[in-house]
Amino acid sequence: MIKNIVVSGILIIVLLQAMPCFAQDTSETDLSSVEEWQQWREVYRDELIGEHGWLKLVGLYWLKTGSNSIGSHESNNHFFPDSAPLFVGNIKLKDDSIEFSTENPNVRVNGKKVSVSQLSVKDKTEVSFGTYSFYIIKRENKFAVRLRDKNSPFYKNFKGERFYPFNSKYIVEATLVPHKTDRKLKVATVYGTLSNDKSAGFVEFELNGKRHRLEAVDYGKEYPLFVMFRDKTSGDTTYGAGRFIDVDWPNEEGATTIDFNRAYSPACAHTAYATCPLPPKHNFIDTRLEVGELYKVH
Repeated sequence: MIKNIVVSGILIIVLLQAMPCFAQDTSETDLSSVEEWQQWREVYRDELIGEHGWLKLVGLYWLKTGSNSIGSHESNNHFFPDSAPLFVGNIKLKDDSIEFSTENPNVRVNGKKVSVSQLSVKDKTEVSFGTYSFYIIKRENKFAVRLRDKNSPFYKNFKGERFYPFNSKYIVEATLVPHKTDRKLKVATVYGTLSNDKSAGFVEFELNGKRHRLEAVDYGKEYPLFVMFRDKTSGDTTYGAGRFIDVDWPNEEGATTIDFNRAYSPACAHTAYATCPLPPKHNFIDTRLEVGELYKVH
C-alpha cells in the first residue's frame, strides 16, 4: 500500500459468511495458511468499513493558499454535502501552517470546543461536527481536507467485496535484489502528480514457469515492502489500475515469500476520495494472476 495505506493500511474483505460462492483450493496447503488468509481478510475489510474506513469518506477538497471557507452553503469555497452544517469554519493555509477557525458551537477539534486551532498533518488533528469529521492530508506540496461521514451512503450500501479462491500455488519464494546505490522510484498518482519514493530494489520470483521481477518501495523497516503491480487480469476481473501487495522484509540471505492471495485493490477502487499511487509501467506481470481481490463497482 501507499504509505498511508501501508500505515493505515492495509486491507479488507468479506467476512466468512460472505464467501460461500468461492471454493478454496486447499489440496496442497495446510489449514493454518487458509485461516491466516481469512483473518487477514477480516483486517482488510475493517480498513474499508471500520470506524476510519475508506467507505466512510465523502469528500476530498484541495486547499489553496490563504482562506478556505468550508460548509454546505453555496457561498463557501468548498461545498460539503447538504446534510453538513451551512458554515463549518475557515481554514487558512500559509506554507505548512494550517489554522482552523470556527464560530459554529457544534464544531469540536480533537473533541474540544475551540474557536481557533492549528491543524497537524502528522497528528491528524480531527475536526468533528455531527456525524462528520475531517483531517488534513499532504500529498507532495499540496494539502487537502479529507471528509468522513459515519453515515456515508457508500458504507451503508456496501455489500462486501470478492476474492479469488485461496490457491497455494500463488505463495511463492522470492529474493530481494537491492540496488547498489540509493535509488528513487518515480510513482504517478491518480491526482496527476509524481512522488519520489525510496526503492528497496527488485523482488524476483518464479511463477507459472517464468521469472518475474517487481520493484518494491521502502517506507522504512517498520513497514513491509510495498509492491504495486499489474497483470493480464487488470481491467478484466481485477481493478484496471492494478493491485498492491505487502511483502515481508527478507532474511539475511535476501529470501522472502510473496502470498498473492493477499493482493488487494487500491483504495481508489472503493472510493473517489483516495489519493492512490499507480504501479510503474515496468511492474507488469505478463500472465493472468487469478488470485487475490476481484473488482466490482460498488
